[in-house]
Order: sequence, then C-alpha cells, then structure tokens
Amino acid sequence: MDLENINFSSLSSSDILKKLETSQNGLSDEEVKKRIKEFGENKLPEKKKGGGLLLFLKQFNSSLIYILFIAAFISWQFEHFIDAYVILVIVFINAIIGFFQGWRAEKILEALKKMVKVYTRVIRDGIEKKVSAEKITIGDIIVLEAGDRVPADMRILEEENLRSDESPLTGESMPVEKSSGISKDVSPGESPKNMLLMGTTIVAGYGRGIVTAVGVNTRFGKIAEQIKKIKYKKSHFEKKVNELVIQMSVIAFFGAFITFLLGFYLKGLNFFDIFLFSVASLVAGIPEGLPAVLTIVLAIGVSRMAKKNAIVKHLPSVETLGVANVICTDKTGTLTENILTVKKIFVGSKLIDVSGIGIQTKGGFSLDEADILPKYYPDLDRILKNALYSSDASVVVEKNEVKTVGEPVEVAMEIAAVKGDILKSDIYKNISILDKIPFDTKYKFKANLINVGSEGHPDKKIFVSGAFEILLQKSSYIYEDGEVKELTEAKRKEILNYALDMAGDALKVIGSAFKDASFEATDITKDDISDLVFLGFFGMMDPPKDNIKDAIAKCKTAGIKVLMLTGDHKITAVAVAKEIELISKETHEEGKVITESDLEGVSDDQFKKIVNEAVIFARVTPETKLKIAEFLQEDGNIVAMTGDGINDAPALKQANIGVSMGISGTDVAKEASEIILTDDNFASIVNAIIEGRIVFNNVKKTSFYLITTNVAETATIITALASGFALPLLPIQLLWLNLVTDGITVIALATEPKKDGILNQKPRSKKEKILSKDVLPLLFFTVTLMVAGTLALFTYFLPQGIDKARTVAFSFMAFSQLFNVINMRSLDLSIFKIGFFSSKFMVVALLISVAIQFLVIYIPFFQNVFSFERLNIQEWVLIIGSSSLILVIVEIYKIFKRKANSSVKL
Repeated sequence: MDLENINFSSLSSSDILKKLETSQNGLSDEEVKKRIKEFGENKLPEKKKGGGLLLFLKQFNSSLIYILFIAAFISWQFEHFIDAYVILVIVFINAIIGFFQGWRAEKILEALKKMVKVYTRVIRDGIEKKVSAEKITIGDIIVLEAGDRVPADMRILEEENLRSDESPLTGESMPVEKSSGISKDVSPGESPKNMLLMGTTIVAGYGRGIVTAVGVNTRFGKIAEQIKKIKYKKSHFEKKVNELVIQMSVIAFFGAFITFLLGFYLKGLNFFDIFLFSVASLVAGIPEGLPAVLTIVLAIGVSRMAKKNAIVKHLPSVETLGVANVICTDKTGTLTENILTVKKIFVGSKLIDVSGIGIQTKGGFSLDEADILPKYYPDLDRILKNALYSSDASVVVEKNEVKTVGEPVEVAMEIAAVKGDILKSDIYKNISILDKIPFDTKYKFKANLINVGSEGHPDKKIFVSGAFEILLQKSSYIYEDGEVKELTEAKRKEILNYALDMAGDALKVIGSAFKDASFEATDITKDDISDLVFLGFFGMMDPPKDNIKDAIAKCKTAGIKVLMLTGDHKITAVAVAKEIELISKETHEEGKVITESDLEGVSDDQFKKIVNEAVIFARVTPETKLKIAEFLQEDGNIVAMTGDGINDAPALKQANIGVSMGISGTDVAKEASEIILTDDNFASIVNAIIEGRIVFNNVKKTSFYLITTNVAETATIITALASGFALPLLPIQLLWLNLVTDGITVIALATEPKKDGILNQKPRSKKEKILSKDVLPLLFFTVTLMVAGTLALFTYFLPQGIDKARTVAFSFMAFSQLFNVINMRSLDLSIFKIGFFSSKFMVVALLISVAIQFLVIYIPFFQNVFSFERLNIQEWVLIIGSSSLILVIVEIYKIFKRKANSSVKL
C-alpha cells in the first residue's frame, strides 16, 4: 500500500476508506497482523543503552586521563611504584564518581517517564475492542472521547463537539476545535482541523478516526527521528578542559625537558639520576588530581542544582549553562502554567479581579482593591453558580490535591467558583438536568436545561455560557444589583467596551446568561436561546508562572538575552511577554515580534538580522526553532533552549544546552535535553545559571592554584640548576609536596560557595580559557615569591647541612602553597571581605594539611624516607612568617587590580 504524497486532510471520508482499503467496521484481526508486519508497530525505536560497563569506560575518554596513564606508565617503568599507584587510584576514583553521577541521572530520567501502558479503543470486525496503542495500524478505526490520548496520526471520520489539546506539538495553548469535513490549507505550525496527531489529548467531545500514520511516520515520530540526525557536539566545558590539558601538559613537559638539559649538560649530573629527577618533575608537573577535582566541582554543582529542582544528565552541562548568553524558551507550559485561569469577572457593571493561579483553589475576589465575598455580593454569587450550572466539567479537591476533568474553560470557571466557596457538589444535590445543547463552533454557545426547584415545586431554567458577543446579542435583560433589568443600548455598548478591553489584553472572554423555562419544558433547542438575562463574562488567560517576572529580570541583569519561541498566537505571546516584562508595555512590535509567515522566503542574511533583533517568535514551527538555534550558534552565542513539548525536542538537542520540563515535559523532550527542571519552573533556570557560573569560577581557581604550585616547583628546580645551586628538593619530596598541597585543600577550593554579585557579571566570552591572560600577572607574582623564598631559605640554611636546608625549603614551599589557597578563594575579592572562616571545609582542609606537614617532619619513619630533619620553633616562625608574605602581597595586588577595573568601567 503506497501512502506517500497522500494529503489525507483534503480527501473525503469515503475516499480515505477506499485508499486505506478498510470500512467503518474496521479491519479484521488477520489484516491487522499483515499491516503491522508491513508498516511496523506503532512505537518509536528506543535508543539502545550501552549498559553500566560502557558508561564506566566512557569516563576514561579524556585527553587528560590519557596523559595521566602515560605518566603512570613512565613512573612504573622507572620503579616509582607509589607514584604510579597514586595516579591510577585517582584516575579510577574520578571514573567511579563520573559513573555514579551518570547512572543516577539515567535512573532519575527513567523514574520521570510514565510507566503505565497506553490502551486505546478500536473497531475491528465491527466490534469495539480495547488494545495496546502499540498494536494499532494503518486503516484502524479509533474511538476517542474526552481524556483520551491520541495514539497515532488519524483523519477524523465523525465527531461531536470534538476538541484536542495540541500544545505538546504546536505550542497552541488553547484547545483546537476539530471537524470531519475537508480542511482548507493551513498556516505553518498548525494542524488541519480534520486531523488528530499522535501525542495530543482529547479535552472535549467524541470522535472516530481512521489511522493514517503510525510510529516513526507520525508527526511525533518524524520529530523524534529529526533529533537523531543532529550530531553530538562536545560541550563548551569539555572544549575548555581539553585546552587546559594542552596548556598544563606543555608546561609540564617543557619544565621536565629544561630540568634534564640543565642537570645533564650544565651541572654534569649522572644521566640516570637526572633522568629520574626529570620524570619526577614531569609527574609532579601533571596534576593527577585535576580530573577528580574537576569531577568533584561538577558533582557539587549538580548536587546543588538538584536541591533547586534541576536534574543534570551530563556533568559538563552545569558549567555550559553558566556561560550561556541566550535562552530560547517556549511559552506554553514553560513561562505559563498551561492552565486557563479566571483573572477578571465583569458582573453588575463592575469589574472584579480574581487572584490565584492555575488549578490551585487558593485565591479570592476584589473590587477596587477591596476584598469581597460572593455570599455578600449577589451579582458575583449568581454568575459563579450560573457557570457551574452550565458546565460539564468536574473539579474535585481531596487532601489539598485538585483533580480536574473537562474543557479548560469550564474548569477555570469552576475553580473560580471554588475560590468563592461555591461547590458544584452542593448546588447539584437536589437538581435534575433535563436536557443539554453541547457547544457548537457554529453557534458558539452551550446550554443546560435544569430543574433547580424542589419536588412538587419545579423551577426550570436554561443556563448558557459561550462567546460573549453571541450571548449579548441574544439577551434582552441584564442582572444587576440583584435584580433583572432591561438591557439598554447604552448598557450594551458599555459591556462591549469592557469585553473588547479584556480581549485586547489577550484574555479569553466567556459570557454567562440564563432565562426562565416554561413549566412544561423537557427539552431545549437552539431557538430557545433568546431573550436571555445577561449576567456578565469571565476574562481568563494561561497565566505566567510564579517568579517568572523576577527570573526574566535576573536574566537581563546577568546579560542574558531571553527569546520567546512559541506556536501560539502573536497577540497572546505579546500579552504574556509584556506581563512578565520580557518586553515593555511601550515596546513597538515592529522588529521585536515575528511570526512564521514573516520568515517565509527571507534570505539567510535577513534571517540572521531578524534573529538578532527580535524577542518574540509566534506561530513558529519546530523546523524554525531549530534554525533559530543554529543561526544563534553560528553567530557565536552559547544557546540554552527550554521547552516541554515534542515540538521542542530537535531544538533542545541542537542547542548548547537543552532544558526540559520534568512534570509536563514529554519523554522525547526529556531525552533530547541535558537538564530537567523537576518543578517545570523557568525561574529554576536562573538558579542553574548561578551554579554554572560558580562551577566555572571554582574550576578556574582550582586549576590556577594547581598550575601555580606546579610551575613554582618546576621553576624552583630550573632556577637552582641554572644558578649552580644544589637541588633544593629531592624527587620524592617533590612528589609528596605535589600530593599534599594538591590534595584536600584543592577539594576545599572546589567546594567554595557562591559570592555576592555573581548574576551582575556579564556572560563570559565563549573563547575565554580556564587559564586566561588575566591571571598571568598573578601567576608571575606568586611563582616569583615562592621560588625566591624557597631558594633564599635553602641558601641560608645550607651551611647547616643539605638535609636541613631541603627540609626548610620543602616547608617554605608547602606553607606558601597553603597560604596561596587562601588567596585563590577569590581572584578579585579580598579574603578579609570573604571571611577567613566563611568556608568551614577550607578551615578543616588547612588544619589537616598543616598537621600532615608537621607529622611527616617529626615522625622518624617519614624523616628517614624523605631525608628530613627536625625544625625548632624559631625556624618555624621564620618559615611561616616569610611564607605568609604571599598572602599580604597578593592582597595588595588585588587592591590595585580592583582600582584598575573600576577606572576602566568609569
């Protein structure tokens, strides 16, 4: 059966049945088996997972790890077994940490997926059956009603007031009315009125459809397949770490090479001895603790983010988010609640404000900023009860949990009634529903005939809700101040102006009216909907989430541009954008607000200009979202893309970092993203950005500290050899120094908490290296002080013996590096502003390091191993006093640096 190039929306129901070789009675079981074999099962192929072993092995795929393996091999060959063991242990600890973090992220992702198997109703051999959605095929006749998920793409054959929620695919926040007739051409980003798409949900009505596409051939499936074509790119952080590895390796190899040349040719040392020393210098020069430190920095960031409702699937994503300078966000379900909420009620010629968001029943009513209660305000009480009488929705509150079923509009009105302590269960106790007129798109209203009287005393009324302009037109009276009055033309104009103002603010306006029915009435027709008593109307919208305005403001402060990419209408998108202050209320839309149709036929240069200038993109297709992400990246931006729908997935994958929603997000979106927000709150991304910036700062500080210590050690050896001194440090002392000072204090540095004003900093350039030019002056000062101090004390104590001189030199270098850790807590701020004791971990780490330093000198076993001699109090005072100068001098350097930066800003 050839299905290619068939436009099902343009064919009649009978033509489609012929094309798909089926009937209204459906397929036979035998035919189903044949078609499943031909077209495949109705599911998307799952990504194969490599298992735990592959995940563990992936942790070793790093250029830094390769260098460390080489260093371990060289150490082993020259019988430096302890060095080799230490390097390998650290490498494996790093791998274990990375493995468990990756494994945890996978498990969290699996837990977020829905585990319930989806079933659907299908007609086969004329009999309705319930089967697994995976077992339906082309030509199957599917039965759907409110609450059902659409299991495949299908053409509607018959329907009754059918509406579907297509927001996961198109971004359209309002339910879409469906019909069975032939559809005309539709604009980009929309679906034909006579088609239902896989992954959407029926919110009202009833329908039958014929399956036209399954699995990967559905619109849902094509988006999922599109994601696979996007090639994996190394993260920003991985690129920067590779640059760091090259920098540090070059320094280490160069230092070892110079050490060998000077020792062998200038000093004439024994080849084997100087070669061993050069190997020790090389091993010391390559900070074997760096992989573990980087992993710890990232893991700490991940842990902090998890506490703030963000789950990270890929460790380096933490830092990448910190350098992002553009956030592209969906509107529906990301910036907004994706739940209609009544915000205003016009009743009794008064405009009443309604507080509360979404399906939460907390909220109330206010008139002219004064709180009011429906029971004391008859007009408000009447319209809320009228909304319940005309509604078929259900709102149930159990143990502070709200469960809803039905049309979003009716659910919103019922939630408003609950806020006024008016419950459907109470007012429906003694009534009887006699007849209904379902909502019809042609007439744009619905009505219920209800007997609200008691037994023997019937009181029959018709309760109507729908398009306000239709109800106003059909009304002859108005309910005002608790009385029914004649509706004058002046009053009509007044009501119309209020309604138009609401519509201009992108509020959906729903009218409410009623009339008395005759004593004999048992049914109603559309002709009965006349001479109504107009009550007023509800103004409702899909409101922004809590803290969104604050989050947008913080992004602007942080120098991050926020773009709204939505499939929704332009008017709605602009209204939301103004409310959250993404754009100001005075902003002219020209150039700032773009629709899909505006982008048709534009050149790449024009497209790039539009992307750089616009803030809102409305009615955009998934393909355009992807193209916007690509153009932003080509222009040098680091792009974070947020979203929850199937339509967001390709762009989530393309972006430098994809951020999906954990609650409302589809599985496809979660798979495509690298960070999942468990509370579906855009505001959580601001916290994630803060953590990303903390991570980079801590990586920069720890890396700079490591390279400072290693360069100082290597420079000390090279300077001593070049100056004709004896070696101030032995190979084993050098390795121990590297191990102690690069150990626990570095981990403490990696856990450094947030500093004030981190969001006030503009995003870093993506070209900025972890070790950048701005730290070179500080590197020069610290290395010079360490080298000069070590050699000066070594020379001063040399007359007392080589071992004594080396003990002093070793101790000075160790304490200089410990004081330098304090310097490194901030590359700009004074330690006196940060506080010496503001990081308890750092205090403990320093105390442990000092204790180890004393133990290795005073315990006889270690004295013999390292050739150390005991030092007296006066010598310790000299060593600690002179080494503390590095703290003082760097503080002075920071003062001048801050003044220089201030003058540049001025």
